[in-house]
Amino acid sequence: MRLSVIIPIYNVEGYLSRCLDSVIVALGQLDVGWEAEVICIDDGSKDGSSAILRDYANCDSRIKLIEQENRGLAAARNVGLDIAVGDWISFVDSDDWVEARYFKALLTAAESEGAQMSSVCTRTCPPEEYWCSHRGIPATAWGKAYRASLATGGIRTRANTTANTDSDTTRSLMPTSVLSTNISTGKPPPGRVTANTSATQRLAELVPDERNASVRV
Repeated sequence: MRLSVIIPIYNVEGYLSRCLDSVIVALGQLDVGWEAEVICIDDGSKDGSSAILRDYANCDSRIKLIEQENRGLAAARNVGLDIAVGDWISFVDSDDWVEARYFKALLTAAESEGAQMSSVCTRTCPPEEYWCSHRGIPATAWGKAYRASLATGGIRTRANTTANTDSDTTRSLMPTSVLSTNISTGKPPPGRVTANTSATQRLAELVPDERNASVRV
């Protein structure tokens, strides 16, 4: 089995090393037999992000670096989907970091439930906030693992979207989905930071949770 981790990058030099280090550690926790690739899309960064990415790509063959002119978060994610070879897809935002058991928890939950998607649980947000849950699933592209078969449908995002990309992604998938019962997965949620360079300007703080939601499609 193979996992493709897709990370869009734009002007996050102060957070990028922590993000990549945490992803590398989490990939090391995958069970024997799992292979992984980390697709980093530099979306026209103007700071030192590009140099950091090249250093990591030179040191780790799993890291694939794509450089392009700035096209936005949705377009960058779609570029990653176009070249991903994994059986599973997971998005990580470049100003985030993930727990060591993050990928293993998501994949174990989905495989054990026969699910098409697994998602970490987060604190309930006020209804006016776009990252709120939708049918019990947090409306974010990050914080999830998707079967690659969904790449041709719900998890592709509209390239012209400039806001609420995460919400659009999740809500487009949920109408054909059935939420399964929560199952124990440890503490897989990513750590959140309040970087003002964030592509979607999310300021919500996530909290670790012992539950994980899986969706059958």
